Amino acid sequence: MNITITERAGLEIGKRVNVKQETLRLLYDTEGCGCAVSGVPTLYKEKSQPKDRQAQTNTNVNIYYNPQHEVFLGTELIIDFSEKANTFQLKTPNEMLSPRMRLI
Repeated sequence: MNITITERAGLEIGKRVNVKQETLRLLYDTEGCGCAVSGVPTLYKEKSQPKDRQAQTNTNVNIYYNPQHEVFLGTELIIDFSEKANTFQLKTPNEMLSPRMRLI
C-alpha cells in the first residue's frame, strides 16, 4: 500500500503525534456497522500488530495496516486534511473514501 500524505495533513499529524516515537495504524473498522463492507477508515495512534504491513509514505510518518483491509481501501491512498471541517480525509486518486476520518 502506498499512502501520500498531503502537506496540510502532515502538519496536522505532526501537531497530534510525535512521528519520531509513535506509529499510526490505518484500520477499516467494521465493528457495529452490520456488514464487513460498511466499515469506517480510522487512524489510531498505536503500535503495529504482528500481521500488519508497513505502508510506503512520502513522509517520515510510519503507518501500518492490516493486509486484509487492503481489499476495502485499495493500494493507492491519499490522506488530506480539511481545515474547514477540521478533520482528516481519506481518498484514492479517483474517489473519496472518508470525508471525515478520525485520528484517535
